[in-house]
Amino acid sequence: MTIKNVNQEETLAIMQKVAIRESEKLRQMNPYLVQAMTNISPNDSNQKKVGKIANFLYRVAFFEADNETQTIRGLKTILETRRANCVDYSVLGCALAMYYSMPCEIGVFSEDSVNFLHVAPIINGQLVDVVPSQNQKGKEEKLRIDDFSYISALKSGNFTNFIKISF
Repeated sequence: MTIKNVNQEETLAIMQKVAIRESEKLRQMNPYLVQAMTNISPNDSNQKKVGKIANFLYRVAFFEADNETQTIRGLKTILETRRANCVDYSVLGCALAMYYSMPCEIGVFSEDSVNFLHVAPIINGQLVDVVPSQNQKGKEEKLRIDDFSYISALKSGNFTNFIKISF
């Protein structure tokens, strides 16, 4: 799905709809396939599930920034292309959280009310952000503090605008 000329709240609303749709698609899949894909056991604690969701998101796709328009990829497209950005990771992370009956929020980190710098899922109260540790080729690298100032701002809480949407 490609979206264009929308503000943060409209983007979040679309992301929420796509995450719910993807969660429903996961429920239609064989549960053993979802378990094999994510390595999550029904006996895992929620804390362990969050860690495994983060690991799955990190492994499933290389980071690829969108151009001028925002494209929201679903699980099938992510698996086919092995590409995702912060919006895709957030949507998929929340879809998996809903599948495993855990609370999820998507946090939008920005400096104004129009453009966002970054989004990330907050699953079971934990920020699950796999983007800062991948470069454009999907190789692990140190946190890109220079490119993503939201990381230090997140730790200090110094955002001029922070929106969360709950599922």
